[in-house]
Amino acid sequence: MKKNHVIPDPIRNLYKKPGSRVKHGMTAIFVILFIVCCFIFPVVSRANDFETTAETFYYLDNPPTTKTVHKITIKNTNPTVYLTSYSLIFSEAEIDNVNCLSNSTSVPCVRYTENERTHIKVDFNDIVAGKNAVRHLEISYQNLSLAKMEGNTTDIFLPSQAKDDNSQNTIYLNVNKKLGALIYFSQKADSVSENGNYQIFRFRGDNLPKGVWASFGNTQYYNFSLGYRLSGNPRSLALPPDTAYQKIYLESILPAPKSVAVDADGNWIATFERNVTQVKVVGQIQVFPKPRLGFSPVSPQKEPSPATNRYWSITNPKLLDIAKNLKTPQDINRYVVDLLSYDKNKINQDQILRLGANVAFLSPASAVCSEYTDLFVALAKLHNLPVAEVNGYAVNNDLDLEPTLLGKNILHAWPQYWDGATWKQVDPTWEDTGGRDYFKSFDLKHVTFVIHRTDPVYPYPPDTYQVVFGKPFGDTPAEIKTKTGVGWSIFPLGLNLEIDLTNRGRTSLENESVKVSFSETEKNIVFLPPYGTYKTSFYVSPKAMINLTQKNPTVNVAGVKHDIIGIKTQVIYIFLITFFAPIIVILGLLLFLRHK
Repeated sequence: MKKNHVIPDPIRNLYKKPGSRVKHGMTAIFVILFIVCCFIFPVVSRANDFETTAETFYYLDNPPTTKTVHKITIKNTNPTVYLTSYSLIFSEAEIDNVNCLSNSTSVPCVRYTENERTHIKVDFNDIVAGKNAVRHLEISYQNLSLAKMEGNTTDIFLPSQAKDDNSQNTIYLNVNKKLGALIYFSQKADSVSENGNYQIFRFRGDNLPKGVWASFGNTQYYNFSLGYRLSGNPRSLALPPDTAYQKIYLESILPAPKSVAVDADGNWIATFERNVTQVKVVGQIQVFPKPRLGFSPVSPQKEPSPATNRYWSITNPKLLDIAKNLKTPQDINRYVVDLLSYDKNKINQDQILRLGANVAFLSPASAVCSEYTDLFVALAKLHNLPVAEVNGYAVNNDLDLEPTLLGKNILHAWPQYWDGATWKQVDPTWEDTGGRDYFKSFDLKHVTFVIHRTDPVYPYPPDTYQVVFGKPFGDTPAEIKTKTGVGWSIFPLGLNLEIDLTNRGRTSLENESVKVSFSETEKNIVFLPPYGTYKTSFYVSPKAMINLTQKNPTVNVAGVKHDIIGIKTQVIYIFLITFFAPIIVILGLLLFLRHK
């Protein structure tokens, strides 16, 4: 089953300004080859009286301003006709600083709005006549309607070009490197190059029937404040975890947890005292557009047992038969996007019932994000593919293109799957509603709160949440210095030093070394969340024990040294027991035998 997607007018949906009027579905920019013609002889002008070659340059340096330059070459093919004026016509746009040159000479041009369209008209002061005579025209201006910046991310839309058999148009998007790397293009560029501070993307104008969406950025920061209500025993909750797409920086957890551990799904489970009923968590999330390769605190080697719950267990015979041919995540994603349709009427309902995969299949027009996700997860689990539901916050620009149920205090849901190297997130809901390919590339708008791989419901996401762009924009959070709490005990023979390391920093430790001053042995912390504890032990040789009787040892964690205070006294005590106890026993035995 194939469903046609209608992509709404991007200018209307993403860049519409208050009070502006843009007709839906209108071509964003096109060139009228001639408006008024003068004739050497009284003949009727036709479109093939001229051949036009155009190059359009977009310079993106300081969003939302985009400098646009049209370089147009007009060649006469009819010796009896010449141009007296030329016009560019757009869907209504916010432009400024219009300048026009004809054959390198400044010429008058006017900008005006008519019938909800913006016109730039150039009047020529000279005559360029004769067959094959050429006029070089340059029109430049600043456009405030094409680009939009949110936090550290820049989105831009390049409008489609009108088709004309007698014109050729090439488009160049020049993006300043300071705006970050390419996150997404709705259409692949014909060529990519660099020139100084610019990344340059080249397109053929006739190859852009719907225009081009593009997004740039390296990372995004969000400040969050989350509230939890606790009950039952144990008192625990799921903190936003590190994932392949995000890094967590905790400012505060009030009250502080007793411990934090990573569960089988990758969630950070914080445990509290039994009298705690409410918890507030404040921090910052750094989001990445691509997964961090190699990040996997939880091994996906074995998929949990086949789903038996009502959300992910497929029982419909027809769906089971269809699923036989959906063996890859890409096949599954394509099927889900084509089958389901987002039900916007549910946004107005007081209660939204989660349907599950079987009901979603039978009622494809009644889907919201949970149905897209549950059907994807259920089909993947049927083939034992490592997969999970992600529940979290999504920053949306337009409820038509990127719908969420945040107004109902229901978070957005999307799937993730293991591709053999990392966890990859996809969003079939937004791919269906917005037309963007979320399987090939992701974005910087999704924030993970909880991961459901083993259970479709637990752990719960936060009860209340507030997520805003991090401030100041573009600043990296301060360098984190991890504080460690060191606990130790020494076996009676003095052969091992046991150490408990508790991460008291704001962020997790990943692949960090642990060394002690008395040994060449090095241990490795694969992953340790804030408030998490790592237990290890080091062998203490007799020579090392003698050295430890003279000074306290140190433990080096992630390049930071920490003194193990008080160890010297205990080492002396154990040293005396270890080496002098046998002598005392022998002397005691000799005295006993002598008196006997």
